[in-house]
Parts: sequence; structure tokens; C-alpha cells
Amino acid sequence: MTTLEIFEKVNLVMPIEQRRFFNFFEDTVSELVSTYGGDFVFENDIVLNYAHEENSETEWSFEKTIDIQNIKEIQMLADMENGAEVNIYALYDGEEFDASTSHLVYQSNVDGLKKAVTIYPKKTAGKITLHVVGFGYVKLYEIDVFAEYAAPKSITEEIVVKPLYHNAIVDNILFLAGGEDSRKSEFIRKSREAYLNYWNINAKGRRMKKTRW
Repeated sequence: MTTLEIFEKVNLVMPIEQRRFFNFFEDTVSELVSTYGGDFVFENDIVLNYAHEENSETEWSFEKTIDIQNIKEIQMLADMENGAEVNIYALYDGEEFDASTSHLVYQSNVDGLKKAVTIYPKKTAGKITLHVVGFGYVKLYEIDVFAEYAAPKSITEEIVVKPLYHNAIVDNILFLAGGEDSRKSEFIRKSREAYLNYWNINAKGRRMKKTRW
């Protein structure tokens, strides 16, 4: 959903200028984060399954675009057989791979283990490609991108708040714009229901992926 769709839903009930709308939107997002935490509020996980045994590159295609400047970290799991080695490089904006100058973001130092890999890319580019170099069998999978929240810059931008909170956001904006007190009550109820839903999904996922506790 875009910011425009939230704006239109608000205006169906109460006309409001964009400047006030953006102020109320940011106040509402801040309240959600302070109450439930960013991990349960923001749509910030993108999953890619990838496995290869030799030199390779992977370009990512996502359902939603994330500005690289908002990426906090990239995490993945790695399974490595004994004797296998792997180096992961981050290439930026169509950069050609060069082992002497490309950004080395991970270097294996343990054989025959499953382990978590965390990557911190530079935030000065518009596009990132992972270049994997090594030998032996190495499986990289469950790749998650964790992004920091950035306030929308225009009315047409995608909302990075998880979708179950959207109706609650509308209620709170209407309350802040001078609507009835029941709007605040609905905001609290709907946002709580959304949080519990995402908390349950997260708990089930952790039980299924014990290596990520």
C-alpha cells in the first residue's frame, strides 16, 4: 500500500492537507514503534534462498525496493563441508569483481559447520550484488535483509509498515486530526491485534528455525 492510499482513506472521512497528514503519519508510526518495537512494525525482512558450489554472483529481485542507504545489515546461514572455503564480496552499482579492490564482507574461517553470517554493506550506492568465491560445497540460504525505517518523501511511496497496521494508522490519524475519541480506541485495539498476529508468526518461525534463536 502507498502513502497515497492511506491519505485517501483519511480524506474519505475527514479532509486534511498533506503537510498535516505527514506529521500525523509520522507521529503514529513513532507511537507504534515505541509500543511494539520496529521488528514487529516494519516490513523489513526479504528472504532469498540461494545455494551454489562454485564462483557465482546473485542479483536480487525483491517484491519491494529498499534503498541501500536504509539497509542495516544482511544475515544468512552458511553450511560448509570440511575443507570448503568461501569469501563473499559486495559489488556496488555494476562494479566488476576485483579481488584486490572489491569490498570483502565475509571470509570463512571454520570448516564443516552451520553458522550465521552477518554482512554490513556500504551505504553509498544504489545497487548491491553479492559475489561468492570459494571451493568445496558451501550452501548459503535464509538470506534476510534488515532495513532501517525512512520517512516517506512523497505521497506515492510504498509504506514500509506491516499491512495489518494500516487500518489502525488511519484511525489514529483521524483522531489526531480532531476526530472522535473512539478512533483512538480503535487504533489501540487494531494495532494490538496486528502486533499479536506478527508476534505469533515470529514465534512459530523461530520454533521452525532453531538455529536462529
